[in-house]
Amino acid sequence: MSAIDTVLSWRPDDVAAIADALVQHRRSLLVAEDELTRSQPPTTWVSTSREPARRVHDRLGRDLSRMAAEAGSVAAAADDAAATLRAAQAELESALEWASGQGFRVDRSTGAVSDIACWEPEVARDRDIAIAEIADRIAQAVRAAQHADATLAAALDGVAQSDGPLVSASDVASVPPMPEGASPGEANAWWRSMSEEQQAWVLAEHPEWLGNTDGIPAGIRDQANRALIDTYRSELEAEAERLRANLDSNWFGGTFTNDDAALKIVEEKLAGLDAIEEVLSRGGRQLLVLDPTGARQLMAAVAVGDVDSADHVAVFTPGFTSTVGGSMASYDRDMEKLARVARDESLWHGDGGTVATVSWLGYEAPQWSEWHRPGSDFVTSQDSANTGGAALADFYRGIDASRPVNPNLTALGHSYGSTTTGVALQESTGVDSAVIFGSPGIATGDVTDLQVPSGQVFQLEADWDGVADLGRFGGDPSRMDGLRSLSTDESQMDGATLNRSTGHSAYLTQDTTSQHNIAAVVVGAEDRMIEVDR
Repeated sequence: MSAIDTVLSWRPDDVAAIADALVQHRRSLLVAEDELTRSQPPTTWVSTSREPARRVHDRLGRDLSRMAAEAGSVAAAADDAAATLRAAQAELESALEWASGQGFRVDRSTGAVSDIACWEPEVARDRDIAIAEIADRIAQAVRAAQHADATLAAALDGVAQSDGPLVSASDVASVPPMPEGASPGEANAWWRSMSEEQQAWVLAEHPEWLGNTDGIPAGIRDQANRALIDTYRSELEAEAERLRANLDSNWFGGTFTNDDAALKIVEEKLAGLDAIEEVLSRGGRQLLVLDPTGARQLMAAVAVGDVDSADHVAVFTPGFTSTVGGSMASYDRDMEKLARVARDESLWHGDGGTVATVSWLGYEAPQWSEWHRPGSDFVTSQDSANTGGAALADFYRGIDASRPVNPNLTALGHSYGSTTTGVALQESTGVDSAVIFGSPGIATGDVTDLQVPSGQVFQLEADWDGVADLGRFGGDPSRMDGLRSLSTDESQMDGATLNRSTGHSAYLTQDTTSQHNIAAVVVGAEDRMIEVDR
């Protein structure tokens, strides 16, 4: 019998019934222990048999106490195993049913997933992503069930081989481990494989496992990251205090140490936490990334709207000089306005779907201080974009993996952030369309390197935007075949004037043609886009 069929054949209700019976036995043992305690040998007993009787009485009391503890431990382990098995079976049945309904074939002997039909390249790309997600869900459901079985077996074995009580089944050992180096699909399958009680335990006890893990639902990531803000603030404040003390005790200040530079980084991260709390106070936000471990900057991502349920999701990646402390508040306002415009476009001219937008500063963007640093070629290199692009690709994949129905997903990249976006999109991410603006290049000279449906990569270049003419990272996108150019000039739409955008930083300005065009792409309103010939 295959692992899939074996898991589906298991009977968690029978395991739960055993747990209930053990709970009743434990109660009986506790009652017997209480009665034995009340019936100790009388103190007036004077006989040579008095001490042997006391020893037997005490031994019986210890035995009853141990058996009650063992019955309770095994009952908890069995109850936990039953809950995990139910969740794993439900997930497995759901994955198999969905695969069948979507025209996929699952080899029940190996868990391999394949497509029944052949498709056009754009459709085949999305179906390949779906195949990987289904395979991850099946594999993790089987792993979770097997882990529950092994945990229960260990509990039983522990009783058989030990005279002491077991560790409580609510301990971390009862939670199935996330696969090492888990992909977003595997992380989501791990989360779904757990019972609600286990999920609640992980969220309460280990929010750091969830907050920055791509593939975990956005609402859960938000709860986890919010719970960690105070912890991160305390850690950073303690580090700042230590560095200040070092500098105060050093006659030469920071001349012969890096403490002054390190203190500046810590203070900037604390400013980033302040900015995050300001943005969250606006309401309707989800904190999807909060990472203080960067060498130079705090990293974060904040959504406007509900990424778990929105029909259209746009992820905005900014570039040069962006920091959480200095930029997140204004980017969040831009994304709030863009979401509103896109929602109106969807409501009046599109499919009526809901919209969520994300400001993704999940990488350490280059700063002007690094540009001017003697001997540094950091900004003119692609290093930061390469590192950030890998993280951004996982973030895109995580959005699809965390949802039962994939949204219409749009990648937005500005300035060096468009280079980071270009790196990410050279992987299979599930992104349905991409818009780059003010771009110094998309990390390739061939748009077909981007794994985005044909005809769904757009670019905007405003007048007097010098960065957009650099072509430093793969050439000037405005001269690249296969990219559709959208207008940034003044235009008329629905009887109103849309303003012209100029320079490098006005693409998202309210009531501009560029903002309108980006919103139209986000909701897939093709006939509302204002294109220009190049």
